[in-house]
Amino acid sequence: MDTPNDGVLVLSELDYPGWRATVDGKNQTIWRADAGLRALPLRAGDHQIIFTYRPLSVTIGGILSAVCALALLLIGVGPAPLRRGSRRPAVEER
Repeated sequence: MDTPNDGVLVLSELDYPGWRATVDGKNQTIWRADAGLRALPLRAGDHQIIFTYRPLSVTIGGILSAVCALALLLIGVGPAPLRRGSRRPAVEER
């Protein structure tokens, strides 16, 4: 984005927790404008602006999913006597 003067870029999207911004590869603080929109202060010049959305809830959900998948895998590969089709030898009575 090429800006002729210093200014503020205001996006018509809500500022929701989890948004991050970089300007020319450097982290930039996102401002809140006009009752909840996202805004970025910019200096005059040509800039590369990147917004990414990484909310904490998605990170926590990914970790919990991985833990549950690992637990299910370990349960499915449990000891041989617990697997389906395995039988204990019959005990003979005397």
